[in-house]
Amino acid sequence: MALASKQALAKAGKSDSDINCILIWTRGGTSHHDTFDPKPDHENGGEFKPISTSVPGIQIGEHFPKLAKLMKHVAIVRSMSTKEGEHSRGTYLMRTGYLPQGPIKYPAIGSLLSKETTEHRRRLTAPLSAKRFLP
Repeated sequence: MALASKQALAKAGKSDSDINCILIWTRGGTSHHDTFDPKPDHENGGEFKPISTSVPGIQIGEHFPKLAKLMKHVAIVRSMSTKEGEHSRGTYLMRTGYLPQGPIKYPAIGSLLSKETTEHRRRLTAPLSAKRFLP
């Protein structure tokens, strides 16, 4: 971890062992409109209602009441985009930071985070995927 990052954590009264990352990637799964980016009163909004969270101004889907209470500990990234028109290529780019390039396979973000935190006590296991990542 970079020295500046360690200093910022120390100033906040935290250590680098207090940091974990859970990436929820619902490839072909639930819509962002029904989970973490509800669009109430919009023609393309999901069928479920938004609920308020512990963070003023942030709403999530009604099926996450427990998560809504813990939202101050969560970072929602709603700004990811790619110019890739094909989903599997875009997914590969978003998960690795690289465009697919023939036989070259790059490690996914979980591997990077694991490498950067190996010297620290982890509360979560190293990268774990419930489904095989397909490029």
